[in-house]
Amino acid sequence: MHYECLGDGSSTNSRIFKITQVLYFECDLTNASGIQFLVLWHDGQPTSITIDLDTFYTVENPSYPCLNLPQSVCARKAVYSIELELPVSTSSYTFVHNSCCRSATITNISTPELTGINIYCEIIPEAQLACNSSPVFQELPPTALCANVPFEFPQHAIDSDGDQLVYELCAPLTDTVVVGFGYPPPYQPVPFILPNYSANLPLGLGALVQDATTGVISGTPPLVGQFAVGLCVSEYRNGQFLSTTQRDFKFTVIPCTIDVVASMETEAYPINGDFIINSCENNMVTINNTSTDTSFIDSLIWTINMGSYIDTFYDWNPTINFQDAGTFTGLLILNPDGECSDTANLTINVVTEIESDFQFEYDTCIGGPVEFIDNSNSIGSNITDWYWEFGDSSFSIEKNPLHSYPIPDTFTVKKNITDEFGCKDSSEQIIEWLPAPEVIVISPDYSEGCNPLEVIFHNLSWPIDSTYSIYWEYGDGTIEHSNIINPQKTYTETGVFSVSVSITSPIGCQTDTTFSDLITIAPPPVAQFSFTPETISNFNTEIQLIDQSQRAIYWEWKFNDDYTTFIHEPVYIFDNNEIIDTNFIRLIVYDEYNCKDTLVKIVNSVYHPTYHLPNAFTPNNDGLNDLFKGTGLTEGLSNFNLTIWDRWGGKIFETEDIDNGWNGQFQNTGKAMNTGVYIYKTSFSMSDGKKIINEGVVSLIR
Repeated sequence: MHYECLGDGSSTNSRIFKITQVLYFECDLTNASGIQFLVLWHDGQPTSITIDLDTFYTVENPSYPCLNLPQSVCARKAVYSIELELPVSTSSYTFVHNSCCRSATITNISTPELTGINIYCEIIPEAQLACNSSPVFQELPPTALCANVPFEFPQHAIDSDGDQLVYELCAPLTDTVVVGFGYPPPYQPVPFILPNYSANLPLGLGALVQDATTGVISGTPPLVGQFAVGLCVSEYRNGQFLSTTQRDFKFTVIPCTIDVVASMETEAYPINGDFIINSCENNMVTINNTSTDTSFIDSLIWTINMGSYIDTFYDWNPTINFQDAGTFTGLLILNPDGECSDTANLTINVVTEIESDFQFEYDTCIGGPVEFIDNSNSIGSNITDWYWEFGDSSFSIEKNPLHSYPIPDTFTVKKNITDEFGCKDSSEQIIEWLPAPEVIVISPDYSEGCNPLEVIFHNLSWPIDSTYSIYWEYGDGTIEHSNIINPQKTYTETGVFSVSVSITSPIGCQTDTTFSDLITIAPPPVAQFSFTPETISNFNTEIQLIDQSQRAIYWEWKFNDDYTTFIHEPVYIFDNNEIIDTNFIRLIVYDEYNCKDTLVKIVNSVYHPTYHLPNAFTPNNDGLNDLFKGTGLTEGLSNFNLTIWDRWGGKIFETEDIDNGWNGQFQNTGKAMNTGVYIYKTSFSMSDGKKIINEGVVSLIR
């Protein structure tokens, strides 16, 4: 806000002053209103004044050589003014504009959203008397500053009276707006966040400086953000202070993109700021220039240190012919004599030759590791990486590796090399790794046993596969010549046998070994036994087993396959029911090799049946001797008949069931016979067919 004295008023004791207020708005906010309200303080009394809008327009952004500001940076300027006739007074006229708060995005003051804005101009008595006009800033404050980019902007003012002007950074002012007209001056500075910010350090340490004489502001803002900044100009006439015009402005610091950047196409990111170009087996190097922005690039120069001299090029994409391999440095300078200039360092590594080669060494007839020897060569670089593929799904990154193959075969070995600059080459060779085993190792699943013995010979020799020729001599006169690795052999003769093995690889490597007394074949065991007595009967059911086997160490006895025992010479008792059947004994014997033999023998048995009748019985239903019935070993008897007679020759009872008996009744009619002596007669056939007839008497007692 500033004032201009337009001359005397209606009397020589009054002056006409024009009060001008300048406000700035962000473009995305509401447009400026047509009027603003000011408060005029005089002699401690406020007066409200309405001030009209004169002009409103968009402010051009500052021009940064070779930099682009984001399109979102935009500000508009509104100018308000009013003319007033004021009596010359011995006290000041102070015009004040208050606003409630600041943008919450301001980063250098505390609680900006609660911090007011106060803009004022004061016409002191001396200025009234002299019809003085305050200084007027000519340049707009910069709408935006680029972070980490130096700036310099004029901020000088014009004083129509030619008074002395002094510039300084000053604190923006704040005030609390209340109902009514607020508070009269003086006003408080905004609360800067100490110690990083203050009136003299609004953008941080050393980021903003104003020349006290010229008003030029300069610096390099280090941080992105929005900052409250105060710029003041004071006028003096003959050493007497007359007025101060203050700008309260929000400086916006933003990241800016550089328009002119020197760069070129490389296979890797620049290292330490240098662009690296690697040329593999090519002396002619064309550099692809990717510098931007071409619309700002008027000229360029390439300088290449060729060792003994400096060569220069002016083409956009120069092609350089290097006579030798080596490392060459250079520069790309854009606009070398212009304001928008940039420089890029480059290093060119020229490799004129890189060749992968190797040899290998191994004993072709002994199954040991293969030694691979790198014979690669490069001119202009050092080989730094090796990658071997051995053809068996394994690899190595050593320069000269040792590799052991798990199986014999023909393998394709590949090797890739890479030098320090990323240049590559590869080579491959075929290796026949078909040695004979250094040691023959066999393991038969049986080394001893009885004949016939089936033996599988497990060939554990290494290396070996089905392409190898194997010659076997089994020691019993049989020979086998084949490519079977694990043969099967059946020994039918007894004895101790040595086994000889000869192995020949597909390329003629041969080794052989004789395994002395490897297989022992013994005769099988013989099962034999006897028992006593040789014949059993129902009167003698126990027998003693006597072992007579040969080469047996383990015995298994089975009796009728119902009972088993492992006692060497057991005693066995047959059940009476077994006497009448055919009985057999099975002996299974085993020797030390688990070979076995079996012998089965029949046990002869004789069965003697018996039949006895009592001489008296008591059929009184007391459960004791109620029946006249025979007892004994009756199994095997046949054609049985029992008859009962009285002494006069009358038949009283008859049955053909040996398990049936007489109950003392007449013909089982329920008529009880008297106590007395009765005659019985029995007949039956023995198991051998012999017929037996018996007669006798029995007493019936009641």
